[in-house]
Amino acid sequence: FHDLREVHEVLSAAFAEKLVEVVKISVSTSAIFDKPVIERLLPYLEMIKSNFKCTVNLSIPPPADFRLLPLIYARGVDVVFCDLLLVDEGRASMHLPYRKNFSTEEILETLSRLVSIFPRGTVLSRLLLGWEPIDETARASDRLLSIGTVPILNFVPPGRDRLSTVVL
Repeated sequence: FHDLREVHEVLSAAFAEKLVEVVKISVSTSAIFDKPVIERLLPYLEMIKSNFKCTVNLSIPPPADFRLLPLIYARGVDVVFCDLLLVDEGRASMHLPYRKNFSTEEILETLSRLVSIFPRGTVLSRLLLGWEPIDETARASDRLLSIGTVPILNFVPPGRDRLSTVVL
């Protein structure tokens, strides 16, 4: 985490120049999204929501404890991402090393719980086009929609050994 004062200064400058409408915070997919991470995140959320008129997007891995999810909504997160990216477990763990830590079912369970907390249309999950057969991606998109999650389709041309360097 960066120093809270420094983050405030940078955001203040960006807002003064009218460069920002959305602040996106990403929790590392290699981190365990647990109570200590939430406790470190909350002051940033409070600072942003109390000082700036903006939308706050948060990207998270599946949490260690689902009881933590209401806290992020209560503290002002407007939109939350929990990315599925690839459906096939083998393909996902081969191309996305962090997915060895999270199964497809864990991600879908997280999304289902988020949908029960956040307003409709504010829980999103990215899917990658071009790395799996299109029918698998289509089924995953349908599944996301069926649980109330908005699928975001990103095209990343195949050809890399790993997707870990792709910034979405």
